[in-house]
Amino acid sequence: MITATPMITHTAGSIMITTIITTMRWLSSRRPLPA
Repeated sequence: MITATPMITHTAGSIMITTIITTMRWLSSRRPLPA
């Protein structure tokens, strides 16, 4: 229980970060930011 909780949190955090980065890249590729 004590060992599993940090692992779940770390995994969820990594997934969230990956999703945010992927979404930002997808948005900039579809709608380039003004230089």
